[in-house]
Amino acid sequence: MAHTLTTTITPDLIAEAHDAGTVAEDAIISNEAIVIHERFVSEGKVLDITETNNSDGTYQQVIKFLDSAACDAYLAEMASINEFETSGASRSNQTRADI
Repeated sequence: MAHTLTTTITPDLIAEAHDAGTVAEDAIISNEAIVIHERFVSEGKVLDITETNNSDGTYQQVIKFLDSAACDAYLAEMASINEFETSGASRSNQTRADI
């Protein structure tokens, strides 16, 4: 069964921290995270990504996975490179659901 990971992204939090010199330029998503993400796409574990502007300075990102195991593996790999520690301040309201 397909599975989604929905997250609210607040780019201003990263921009403000970057301007203050406390966050690296790649804080929105690191190069290592891009490699992981692209591998999941090429392996057919990430089926779709949608982003919706919330018109309040945030947007909603929905990543559709093959199943919940693929989502678990994705989150574990991102955690192993501290991706959510690096850019996690800009992410909130994370929810998961089978669809």
